[in-house]
Amino acid sequence: MKQQKDWYIGTDYYVDYKEKRIQAEELDLTEPLERQLHEQAVVESLVHTAVQEQRRPRFGSQNMVSYLTMQLHILHCRYALERLKDPAPSGTEEPEIWQLIQQIILTTAKPFTLQAAARERGVSAGYLNKQIKLASGYTFFQLQKFGKILNACALLHFPELSMEYISGLLHFSNLQDFYRVFRRYMHKSPQEYRKQDIFRPVERAPDCGSALLFLQYMHLNFSKKITPATLAQEFHMKEYTVCRIFDQVYQMTFAEMLEQVRVQYACAYLTGSDVKITEISERCGFESLSTFHRVFRKHCFVSPGAYRKNQM
Repeated sequence: MKQQKDWYIGTDYYVDYKEKRIQAEELDLTEPLERQLHEQAVVESLVHTAVQEQRRPRFGSQNMVSYLTMQLHILHCRYALERLKDPAPSGTEEPEIWQLIQQIILTTAKPFTLQAAARERGVSAGYLNKQIKLASGYTFFQLQKFGKILNACALLHFPELSMEYISGLLHFSNLQDFYRVFRRYMHKSPQEYRKQDIFRPVERAPDCGSALLFLQYMHLNFSKKITPATLAQEFHMKEYTVCRIFDQVYQMTFAEMLEQVRVQYACAYLTGSDVKITEISERCGFESLSTFHRVFRKHCFVSPGAYRKNQM
């Protein structure tokens, strides 16, 4: 082993040191990467950060996980909206009116008018509104309000966000308009929705904090084998306490909640990827393909293959 000095920094190194045997390949990018690959990298980075925050708790980790979850929701809306603007592959094109309907529901972060949509398509606003009504049963205005309320319901899960902020973010004319439209669609005020439909477990069970940690753990480890004993060991409590918390807070058993979580991720794989069903079953933590089919049909009323076909 021959020792010599580095000509640039003057430190000793050995000629056959292991770093000398590392090889790197250079790749020339002659054209932009596919947008789908970029989107996947962004989402994977956010999910990785959320997992790290959960595994290595630091100051504000719980808030960080909440904010990252909200960011993933916003990116989902953004990518879905942008994909509407791209030409679909031949043979898979949706009717243009349905592309417009999706755009109306998703476009909540900026002004979007019926007149502007009509000008883009070279038709009158009245004619376009009639076509939207025939296809969906709702007018342009009703669909736009409905999309805003869907996003408002998602944002209300974050207690740090005030009603004024949500109203402004979704471009309601004022706070009173937000309250009026929300009550029309949800039959309750935003505060009542937040209290009754989101944070209701707090009133029924003092163990809501533990229940949320259990659910978060499931989402971060759904691909692995998880049992009540796993959670009991992870959170330093008795196994029967874990089962009691699921029953009191979520009104369902541990096994039922885990099934729901895994089926949610399976649906995402089936809709957004070409991964084989057998591999999806493994990635989502199901013990066998037959178990995956049985549980998926129980929750979605169709087989995984039929679900994927219906989403195309």
